[in-house]
Amino acid sequence: MKQMEEDLIRDMIESIDLIEIYSKKMTRVKLLRDQEKQDSIARRPAIIGEIAARLPKSSTNEMNDISWSVCYGKQLRQT
Repeated sequence: MKQMEEDLIRDMIESIDLIEIYSKKMTRVKLLRDQEKQDSIARRPAIIGEIAARLPKSSTNEMNDISWSVCYGKQLRQT
C-alpha cells in the first residue's frame, strides 16, 4: 500500500476515534441539547466518506472486510 493510501486510512481512523471521543458519556438528551456536539459528530461520517471515495479501488479491494459502499453512502448523503 502506498504512503498516500496509508495516510488516508489513518485519517479515517482518526475520524472514527473522534466520534468515539465526542460521544463518550453523552446521553441522547445531552446530545440533543448540544448543537456543537451534534455538528462535530455528524460531520465525521461525511469526512470518512470523502476519504473512502479518494482511496483507489485496488486498496479497497484488499480490505474487503469493510463495507465501502456504506462509507461512500455517508459521503453522498452528507454533502
